[in-house]
This record gives sequence, structure tokens and C-alpha cells, in this order.
Amino acid sequence: MTPFQFIVRIAPMYIIPWIRATTGVILPGLIATYDLTISQAGLVTIGLESGNVATMLILSFLIDRFGPGRVIAWGLPVIGGALVLTTVISTFNGLLLTLFLVGTGIALTSSGVNVMIANTGERRGVYLGILHSGFSVFAVVTPLAAGALLIWTDWRTYYLLVAGLTGVTLTIFLIFSPTEPSRKIRHTVSIFDGSGTSVRGITTLCLGIFALTGVQGIIISWSYLYMTDIYQTGHGLATLAPSGFWAGILLGRATTIWIHKHWSARTILLVSISLSILVLVLEYVLASVIGAYVMLVLLGAGVSGAFQLGTSWAAELLPGRIGTASTLVMMSAATGIGIWPWITGVVVDATSFYAMPGIILAGLLMAGAMFAATKE
Repeated sequence: MTPFQFIVRIAPMYIIPWIRATTGVILPGLIATYDLTISQAGLVTIGLESGNVATMLILSFLIDRFGPGRVIAWGLPVIGGALVLTTVISTFNGLLLTLFLVGTGIALTSSGVNVMIANTGERRGVYLGILHSGFSVFAVVTPLAAGALLIWTDWRTYYLLVAGLTGVTLTIFLIFSPTEPSRKIRHTVSIFDGSGTSVRGITTLCLGIFALTGVQGIIISWSYLYMTDIYQTGHGLATLAPSGFWAGILLGRATTIWIHKHWSARTILLVSISLSILVLVLEYVLASVIGAYVMLVLLGAGVSGAFQLGTSWAAELLPGRIGTASTLVMMSAATGIGIWPWITGVVVDATSFYAMPGIILAGLLMAGAMFAATKE
């Protein structure tokens, strides 16, 4: 695989941060447009990720049959079309439905890319690290870009621009990606069939991914409003919150590429979670704007391994069912990213944003317990 072929295969993944990583920056506009409470705003992640999870559940049966290339080619037009629909919907319930469709496209695209890269053999850990480090670069930049655009325009125009970018990426992928033949397999791969004994062996791993990505979802969704509420920062400084978090994720993922050559995924995840808990405690003690931003960067590094290490670990545990293993990890991640921010919104609405660090701590503790219960 040449560098150009690698870039063509991973490029569709980089549409996703323009949607997911900018949630926290977009939420204030959605709250104003639809006159939402904080708990109602939390339903935005539910709408997005429920489409993601439902689609991944179906993909667990089909992705090994159709191949990741076809799945990516289905996902990108769904994302683009659904984003256009969000700009013409006048009700919040209608918006949630279109976000469900966006989530469907995200699931198709992200699962296809992850399976394609997970099938690269013994170097999958390195390739997955590069894939997700690149994702982090985009995730650092996109909240800043969205924040700048939102000074001059609104969230609807932003989503139209992202839809256009999706169309360009789809065109490049269709032209330069190799055509995949239909795969002849003996039976449809199912999470629930009689061969599910080995799949059940990664249950605790998936629960750990659910919790750890849930922490990511909380910070991505609510860090902007957390900074404006707790520390009274302005729009420009608050926009740096999700970008700072993603900068930490980038640092962590880039470092993990090297560390994973020497340590197991289990060891790396347990150590990083322990350090993340320490960082969270220090932010509580310091209680300052600078301390909060340092915490966001370090916490981003601490939770950065969820996707690349989770996918690599699952592939090692299920070497004969890499497509299913990768899809289960992604489905667990999507569930966590959807549910934990919603829970946070409900709790914050009933109390205040001071409760958010406690929910993050609960997620870290759950992730650590689940990874500790999973075999090497």
C-alpha cells in the first residue's frame, strides 16, 4: 500500500471531526434556535449516536460480506444529504431525526475505514495509530474553524459547508479507491449466533470502551459551556476548550504509537486512566482557568487510546472476526459518546456544571474496572 493509497482510504474518516468535534461549539446555536434547556440539548448527542449505534448493529451482520470500501461509499452521501436536511428542518424533533441520519452515515464511514485499516496485518497497530492521530489533528482544528465561522454566520451555513466538503471527499474516494469484489463467506457474521462465545469474550473490553469514550463525549459536548459557566470565559477562549482537549488526544495517540510497541493495550489503558484520575483531582484543587485548560489537555492524552487501542486489542482477541470485533468496539464507543453527555446534561440541568467532573470520574472508574477484568 503506497502513501497515496493510504491517504485515500483514511480521508473519509476526517469528515467526522467536522461534525463530532464541533458539537460543543454548535450547541449554543442550537439552544438559541430551538429554545432548549441543557437537558434537551443533551438529546443532540442521543440523536446523533443512536443512528450510529443502530447502523453499527446492522453492520455487524454485513460488513464482512460487502467489504469496507462499499460501506464507506454508502456512508459519505448519507452524511452529506442529512446535513443538508438539518438546515431546512424547523422543529427540534425533526432535527433529531436528521441527526439520526447523520449518525447513520458516520457509522458506515467510520466502521468501513476502521475495518479497512484493521485488515492491514501485523502493522495494524501503527496504521490505526496514524489514522486516529490524524483524526485528532482535524479535531483540534475543526472547533477553532467552526468557532471562527460562527462569528460571521450560523450553524446552518456551517453544516452546508461540511456537506459540500463531504461531497468532494466522496468523489475522490470513488475515483481512486480500488473496487472490492463481493466476498463469498460461509454464513452471515452475527453477534448473536452460536459462534458468539468468542465475541462474549470482549464484553468487558466493550464496556470499558463505552465508559472511556463516554468521558470523551462529555468533554467534547460540554467543555465549551463548562468554561463559560464555571470560569465566565468569552466565546473565543471557550472555543479553545474542545480544541485543547483534542490537542491532548493527539499527543496521547501519537505517543501511543511508540508505546504500543513495548506495552500491551491493557497496560497502556490502565496506566492512562490512573493518570487521568490524578489530573481530574488536581483540576479540582487548583480551580483556575489555567488549571482547567491544563486539565483538558492532559485528560485528552489520558483517554486518547480508546479507539486505536480498543480496536487493536479486540482484533487480537478475535483474530478470525476482525470486522465484527472492530464494529463492536465502534458501536460501544458510539453508545458511550451518546449516553454519557446526555446523562451529564440531565444532571447539570438539575444541579450545575460543578457536577460534571464527578460524572467524568465515574466514567474513568468504570473504564478502569472493565479493562482490568479483560484478559490480555
